[in-house]
Amino acid sequence: MRLHRVTLGLAVAALLTAGGASAAWAEAPVDLGAQQLVDEAGVLSASQETQVRDAIETYDDRTGADLRVVFVKTFEDPTDRDAWAVSTARQGDSSSEVLVLAVATEGRQYGLARSNDFPLDRSEIQGAAQQYLEPAFGRQAWADGVEAFAGGLSGASGGTGDGGTTDGGTTGSSTGSGFGGVLVTLFLLAALVVVVIVLVGIVRRRRRAAVGAGGAGSPSPLGPPPVDQKELDQRASRALIALDDDLTTSEQELGFAVAEFGEQAAKPFSDALGTAKQRARDAFAIRQQLDDEIPETPEQRREMTERILALCEDAEHTLSSQTAAFDDLRKLEQQLPTAVPAASQQQQALRARSAEAAKAVDVIRTRFGEDAVRGAADDLQQADDLLELAGDALAEAGRAGSAAGGGAVALRSAQQALGQAGTLLDGIVAAPNEFMTVKRQLDAAVEDTRNDIAEAERAGSRDKELVAAVAGARAAIETADLQAPPAGLATVEQANGRLERAMAPIRDVQQRRDRAVATLPRAIESADQAVRDARRYIGNRRGGVGSEARTRLSEAERELDRAIALQASDPVDALGSAQHALELANTAADLAQRDIDDFRGGGGWGGGGGFGGGRGGDVVTGAVIAGVLGGILSGGHGGGGSWAGGGWGGGGGFGGGGGFGSGGGGGFGGGGGGGGFSGGGGGSF
Repeated sequence: MRLHRVTLGLAVAALLTAGGASAAWAEAPVDLGAQQLVDEAGVLSASQETQVRDAIETYDDRTGADLRVVFVKTFEDPTDRDAWAVSTARQGDSSSEVLVLAVATEGRQYGLARSNDFPLDRSEIQGAAQQYLEPAFGRQAWADGVEAFAGGLSGASGGTGDGGTTDGGTTGSSTGSGFGGVLVTLFLLAALVVVVIVLVGIVRRRRRAAVGAGGAGSPSPLGPPPVDQKELDQRASRALIALDDDLTTSEQELGFAVAEFGEQAAKPFSDALGTAKQRARDAFAIRQQLDDEIPETPEQRREMTERILALCEDAEHTLSSQTAAFDDLRKLEQQLPTAVPAASQQQQALRARSAEAAKAVDVIRTRFGEDAVRGAADDLQQADDLLELAGDALAEAGRAGSAAGGGAVALRSAQQALGQAGTLLDGIVAAPNEFMTVKRQLDAAVEDTRNDIAEAERAGSRDKELVAAVAGARAAIETADLQAPPAGLATVEQANGRLERAMAPIRDVQQRRDRAVATLPRAIESADQAVRDARRYIGNRRGGVGSEARTRLSEAERELDRAIALQASDPVDALGSAQHALELANTAADLAQRDIDDFRGGGGWGGGGGFGGGRGGDVVTGAVIAGVLGGILSGGHGGGGSWAGGGWGGGGGFGGGGGFGSGGGGGFGGGGGGGGFSGGGGGSF
């Protein structure tokens, strides 16, 4: 048995002695030392602390591994759950076979960090967390969750079913006086009491779990029949789409409020938006897990899908809780006399901006060819349509005035259309410089790939995979200049990724690290560009984009955040995350492009375009609320691509799944040898 109990007892005693005066709410990574449990969130009672410590000790005794648990309110510095857990693990002592569970009770997230010699891999740890930990944490049963998680880990490790071994021999000094018999009797009675207490505790916890989880998915006798998984999947997809759209709309609304009333007045809505965004990321992360190659049991899939719905509902409620105050803040009816002229001036300024954007389109066409300009020209047409829509809405606002709120609704529609047009035009005007940036990235990627080819040839390997990768890299370099820069970069990076993977066996650990350090800045830059382009593309056409593309984009953003957080401490893992972010962003853009193509071919989801047509204000409202973009796209003007989706770049995207090096992977997993920590997974609850 490991001798942690005394150290842990002293640590707990110190915390209890400090009391509330110490204000132990530090959310930065914790220096665990040899401690097994730290509760800086203050969520465990004394009995629950004992329950958690006993569960940890039992796990340690059964497996020989070392489980450590930290509770805080939120993760800060870094905010990424896995990076926080890894940082905490690295600050502990140098024990081997360590798993750190970090829980943010208010952030409703947990992160896992495993030492590289830990006996379970990432997927096994994550599976145990999803099955045993998340259901309990979802109802704030912190101690029960850790206990169940420890038991699940023990089972996955092949630990023994009992809490230790029992010595079958006799005591060493019985004198025959009967005193030893009394001790044995007392010992047996005490053991019996302990067994009864444990059994009662198990029964109670199981009952609480059944109540908290709705009887483990079983319907109440008086309730409705359970919804099948297919219907749950459809509901989850619809909820993700609706939430993502609402977040985009809310961001625009927040911008309007800040511009008109200042940041302080808009702070409540800003805070609500931040909370809702985190819920959305958590929901999309679960959807990503459901879509990956690791299968879930039917029970796990149902629980995860229901969790998506719960997160979406919570996020929507968070947004709607501020709607009334936000609507009062705007008071559009009272501001119509000044707001309508201001919007008209904005429209005129954007008309001038449109002329500037048209010049930018000509520059792209001249420098990079007709294929490169396709998406930008499409965006320019869409922006002009939105400006026309805004003009009609402003005219409607002037006619309706404050009667029945019609003027305010029309003004609101005009503001949204102008905001969308401004976003499109800003992107077009910036496009020539961004194309030049991508061209520099392409040149660097070509040079990098040439160096890899030379290194592979010096190695003299006849491995078939390496020979094929070298040939593919040469072909990619030769065709890169024949494509628009984004498409050329995608071709080269995909080929370079295959070559990097094929060369991994001929490189040692230091070479891989040096390679990662040299490549990482470009990898992060390109991933960031791909993520921003995909986000812009989906945001500008959100009326026609489904949940699958949005899920990949959300996961790309998470992976990019991880890469940035790890770039100094672990460049190899950071490179994997950047590669994964690039791949996911391109996949998101490709899926969004597919959705838009289907949308345009099938008539779309929105109404017909513009104002008038005998419907007046109803069309004003419908055009914006049902998706200003939906109506326009179905008219045939929208669509196009982003650099990542076959539009501005003429196909392909940045990475096409290849990435910059070893490809795929990502996050904190992997890593060989001992001594280091990597992410063991994580999630929300």
